[in-house]
Amino acid sequence: MKYTPWLFTLNANAQGLVFMIMDVVYSFASKLKYRREIFELSDGGELALDWVVHPTDEANSASSQTVQRPIIVFVPGISGDSSILYCKSMAYTCLEKNFDMVVVNYRGMAQVPLKTAKVYNSADYKDLSEVIEYLYAEHCLTKTTDGKPDKQTRRLFGVGVSMGSSVLGIYAAELGEKSRLDACVGVGCHFDMNLAFAYLTTNLFGFYDYVIGIGLALSAAPIYEQYDRLVAKKHPELV
Repeated sequence: MKYTPWLFTLNANAQGLVFMIMDVVYSFASKLKYRREIFELSDGGELALDWVVHPTDEANSASSQTVQRPIIVFVPGISGDSSILYCKSMAYTCLEKNFDMVVVNYRGMAQVPLKTAKVYNSADYKDLSEVIEYLYAEHCLTKTTDGKPDKQTRRLFGVGVSMGSSVLGIYAAELGEKSRLDACVGVGCHFDMNLAFAYLTTNLFGFYDYVIGIGLALSAAPIYEQYDRLVAKKHPELV
């Protein structure tokens, strides 16, 4: 499938402006529905897995248990979750191409309370690895009756955006041939962090730095308030 940029998004600044406008439009106009699953991590933490609901599955709830579509594991950016525009845009493409899609929201994001004194970052792939192992075992394997190993009957793909592409890329690099993903794609991955930060703080007089800062303040500030309370409870001597 060949990518053709939209006429009004031929450069990064135009893309950023259109993204902010369309994000607001989609938040009101989108009819996309998710089915939420709370996933418990090995250390007691929790995160939300948001499954895109196919219209056919919604009409016939039993079909979602029998249809064996390929699964897209979607990992959002630093302040993103399943409600952000690029997640919804990818979800509509998955519906069109008859794929299942699940958004892996980070710890403390998407209205899920932080349960442990650990927050997400771009170098930590362990949470994602646990989720992928669960998805592979629970949704991609069919048990055999002849004593042979379970057979993979659904393909599993990964897509990451911005910081999510970094997390996904580290997962793929660390696990290598042991990765459960049949393929993965990173969109807008920051290969050089210093260069990326320099661009954000200087381009358009620091406009992007300001906008991302506001986004993080709105999304991440509540997480760190919960984090501070958890640390104070576990290590009162540090307060």
